Amino acid sequence: MHLSEPGSILLTWLGLTVVGLGMAALYHLGLARAAAPAAPRAPLLSLWLRVMTMAGLTYLGLGAIGLASLVAASLVTLITPFLGTGVAFLGFSFLFWIAVYLVFTPHGLVRNQLDVARAMRESVRLVRRNFFATVAFLTTVVLISWLTNLIWELPRPDSWFGALAVIGHAFVSAMLIAASYIFYVGRREAMLAAERPAPAAGGSTLDPRDARGA
Repeated sequence: MHLSEPGSILLTWLGLTVVGLGMAALYHLGLARAAAPAAPRAPLLSLWLRVMTMAGLTYLGLGAIGLASLVAASLVTLITPFLGTGVAFLGFSFLFWIAVYLVFTPHGLVRNQLDVARAMRESVRLVRRNFFATVAFLTTVVLISWLTNLIWELPRPDSWFGALAVIGHAFVSAMLIAASYIFYVGRREAMLAAERPAPAAGGSTLDPRDARGA
């Protein structure tokens, strides 16, 4: 099927994007349950809508910041080319750090059934509280993914080793995503425990439900 009309291309892209986001939501839901079996079960349709909302905000945010950076760099380049390059670098560095601070937004959507705004705020809080641990974890994930991708590219595509490379790539990618959920759950529980108000002096630290035998 050959698409030549811009409208047809746009509709096809939107349709495939929506279907792909639904499959991604289902995939992440399965990994989240495997990494944390006690996680609440989010309805797939509700999760799908939240993931699409997150994707739409991501496209809008990336487009707005990228366009603003390019326009600012173009204007500054008219004065000094060197400064224009610096402005573009700052703009894309800003995008990079936004991505780092919002990296656990999907985890909040899938694991804890948060709305998009709350999941974004919680991701920022979690990364800010565990900044160096988060950067180390993300660096490790990127290095493992990059090094294993070098291995998966070694076999010829038409050999049976190529099929093994596809399976290996899928396995490593799934394990890295599952590891991110384990990291997120552990750090989030520690963050919530640290933010929980301390019991009053002389008060009992037991949950009232425990005293009732619940």
